[in-house]
Amino acid sequence: MMTRKELYRKIKELNLQDEVKKVYGDNYTRVGNIELAHVIQSAQLASNIAKNITKKDKVKDPNLELINNCKCDKLIEVLKKKHILLDSEIMYINS
Repeated sequence: MMTRKELYRKIKELNLQDEVKKVYGDNYTRVGNIELAHVIQSAQLASNIAKNITKKDKVKDPNLELINNCKCDKLIEVLKKKHILLDSEIMYINS
């Protein structure tokens, strides 16, 4: 368990003063240690979840990467022969 001084320092470090006031309706200096620890733990948990979400967003989809690296020339050629794609659309795809 953290001391009261450590809890105050952590509340200030994480900028949770307003959160404590919103949740408990009083200044963080008037709220009990257990409640302050709870707010700190909740904020840290939310921060960890947010970090994990951004890490998952950065994972590249191998199928999407394959499509982006491939010009799909044969498909374009077939669509052009069947008059499905215009020359301007083919130029746009290949650019």
